This record gives sequence, structure tokens and C-alpha cells, in this order.
Amino acid sequence: MFIIQYIIICRNRRYRPQKYSDAEWKMWWAQYNTGVTHYCDYEEVRADLFTAPLDYSLGHCVSQDLKMSRCIAKIFRQKYGGLEELRAQHVAPGGVGVLKREGRLLFYMVTKKHFWGKPTYITIFLALRRVREYANLYGVNKVAFPRIACGLDRKNWGVISKIIKFVFQDTEIAIKIYVM
Repeated sequence: MFIIQYIIICRNRRYRPQKYSDAEWKMWWAQYNTGVTHYCDYEEVRADLFTAPLDYSLGHCVSQDLKMSRCIAKIFRQKYGGLEELRAQHVAPGGVGVLKREGRLLFYMVTKKHFWGKPTYITIFLALRRVREYANLYGVNKVAFPRIACGLDRKNWGVISKIIKFVFQDTEIAIKIYVM
């Protein structure tokens, strides 16, 4: 079994390695290292995420503690609310909280445990995969994201965009990335 050791920063800020196994992650990692490019209906536009048409669902990254006190997460909290609904879903890192507002779904991708931590590529991968599952379940065929995990979380956009293209390849889901 393929095992990747990754690190999660715990409340006491000590590093504790945890094991994770996933065949799809293994396949992506192997293809990423060989430079294979994946194709999906993917577009990057220079515009405000909140100007996306109403037929697009919106997604962004949050921490499990749902602080959402800075950047785009703060705007989501102020504009859409729903903190108690999200807390009631008890989403762990790698999962997704879902709200329905203004006739569209909002995907809150939990990519880290605490607001002061940093996500791993694995939790981002898992959250995106969960977005794909929810999109298929609810019949969503258009999803808009900002450049996820690249602001305060300081992840490499080149890697993140390849993960997005891999996760959404061979689907009917159009992905639009909004860059400010």
C-alpha cells in the first residue's frame, strides 16, 4: 500500500506525522512528477469572484475552526453567513461544507485544522475531490474558485492548478478561476 507521510500542525504547534493512503493521490503524484498535463474545461479570468454568474457555484478554502477572519473567507462570512450551518456539518480537513445561497451552492473546502496552520497538498486534493463528488451529486456543472490556497496559505499555484485539472478531468464540470 502506498503511504505518504504528511504533517499537520496541532494545537500545541508540535509536528505530528500522520499516514494517509489513497490510490487517486498516488496516481496524481506519479503523473505530476512525469509532467503529464490534464485537460478539463478550465479557464482563468481576471475579475472579482463575486461577479461570477449565478449558474456558477462558488468554492474557497477555510480552516476547520471556521474563523474566516481574513481575505476572501471574511467576505464569504459577511456576504453569506451560515457559520452555524457549517459548524453543524462537522467537516474535517479534506472535507467540504456546503451551503445554498442565492440559488447556488457554496463549497467551503476545509484544508487545515486551525486558521494559523497551513494546508497540505493532500488536504487540498481531498477537498477538491469532495467538491467534484458534491457537484455530481447536486447536478452542478459550473464551479468558480479564487486562486485557492495561494494567498495566506502560500501554496504554489502551478501545483494547485494541476491538481484542479486532474481532479476535474473527464467530468462535465466547468472550472473558472477568478484572479484579482
